[in-house]
Amino acid sequence: MKAKELTEGAISLAIYIIILLMFLYLPFFGGLFTFVLPFPFLYYTAKYNWKAGLLFFTASVILTFIVGSWIALPIPFLFGFVGFVLGWNIYHQREALITFSTSTLALLCSVVVVYIISATLFDMNFIKKAQTIFKEVMDQTISMFNYMGENTDQIKEQLTEAYDLIISLLPSLLILSSALIVLIIQFISYPILKRFGIHVKAAKPFREITLPKSLIWYFLITTFLSFIVEAEKGTFLYNVFINLLYLIDILFVLQAITFIFDYCYKKRIHKAWAIVVSVFIMLNPVFNQLAKILGIIDLGFELRKRIQ
Repeated sequence: MKAKELTEGAISLAIYIIILLMFLYLPFFGGLFTFVLPFPFLYYTAKYNWKAGLLFFTASVILTFIVGSWIALPIPFLFGFVGFVLGWNIYHQREALITFSTSTLALLCSVVVVYIISATLFDMNFIKKAQTIFKEVMDQTISMFNYMGENTDQIKEQLTEAYDLIISLLPSLLILSSALIVLIIQFISYPILKRFGIHVKAAKPFREITLPKSLIWYFLITTFLSFIVEAEKGTFLYNVFINLLYLIDILFVLQAITFIFDYCYKKRIHKAWAIVVSVFIMLNPVFNQLAKILGIIDLGFELRKRIQ
C-alpha cells in the first residue's frame, strides 16, 4: 500500500474512533452522530476501492472492540458496512438508484444478522423487548382510562388491533426505516465527499423518478391471490400478503408525489405547493388513498407524458 493511502487510512480510523466515542458516551447528543458513523468507511472506500475499504473495515472492528468491548461490535457491522457499500458504488460511479438499493439491502441484511446473533448467542431479543414495552404502555393507557371512568372495551380493542398490525408489518417497517437511514446518510455524506474532491454521480431530479410498469402487475397478482387464498390473521401467508400490499401502496404514493412535482414544474407552479400537498398526502389517510389511485393512473397511462 502507498504511504498516502496508509496515512489517510490512519486519519480516517482516528476520525471514526472519535465519532464512535461521542456516539457511545455522550448521553443526550450521541444519537446525532449515528448518521455520521458511516462517513469514514464511505470516504476511504470511495477513494481507494473495495480492498482498502475491506481492510479499513477489519481494522475498525478490532478498534471498536478495544474501545467499546463486545457491546459496541454491532456498530461497524451496521453503519460501517453501509458506508463500505456506498463507497464501493461511488468508486465505480454506479447509478444513484443502484447505489441506494444496494446500500439499503446491505443495511437490512446487517440488521437481520445482528439481530439473529444477539438473540441466539447473547439472549438479547430486541423485538420481544419492544413488544413487552408496547404491552406495558397499552396496559397503562387502559388503566388510565379506567381511572377516569371511561369505557375501555373499545379502546382496548383498537389498541390490540394497532399492536397486531404493527407486529405484522415489522418486515415492511424494517425495510422502510433502512431506506430512510440510507437517505439521511447520503444527504449528510455526499456534500462532504464533494468537498474532498470525490465525484458523486448526480441522481435524476425527484420529479423524473418513475417506477416500472410491472409494479401494477405485482399489485394485481398480490391482490387477486389475497382474495382467493385463505390466509388466517397472524399466519405466515397473511403476513406476506399484508407486507407486499403495504409496500406496493407506498410505492404508488411515491409515484403520485413525483407526478405532483413534475406537474408543478411543467406548469411553473412553485414547488412549495408540491411540498405542501405531499405533506397532506403523508399525514391524511384520505389524501393517501387518492394519491395511490393517482400513482396507478400515472404509471398505467403515462399521465405525466400527456402534460405539456
